[in-house]
Amino acid sequence: MISLNASEKGIEKLAKLKFAVNLEELDLSKNMIRDIRELSRLSKLKKLNLSGNQLYDISPLINRGGLAQGATVDLRENQLDLDPGSETMGVIQALMERGVEVLYDSQQPLLLTLSIELRDERVQHSSVSITNIRRPLLL
Repeated sequence: MISLNASEKGIEKLAKLKFAVNLEELDLSKNMIRDIRELSRLSKLKKLNLSGNQLYDISPLINRGGLAQGATVDLRENQLDLDPGSETMGVIQALMERGVEVLYDSQQPLLLTLSIELRDERVQHSSVSITNIRRPLLL
């Protein structure tokens, strides 16, 4: 079994991982990964842990064959849109139909703090709260 544990290493990009085509187990949990396109080339994966990252697009997991029957993928504690009918739920369903065990129930909302400066002396305090944003924001 060829495995790699890169948990809690501060990883943001997976560019060089595309050459690790013989990996069967890969633990990338608790990093800062947003893009998993390079994983679509790792067709021998049987166990993949992506929990605790910043994922919002998991479609590369079904591209080029991806994970096969009997594989396990952990997607918990990311920023996935788990609403019924979402693209993410479609990918999860497709993986499960292939016989892949998908762990995905707990997600971490992306919280945004927004400061507003008001130039009116009559207003003493104002706050805005935005929660449960699951897609990157371009401001």
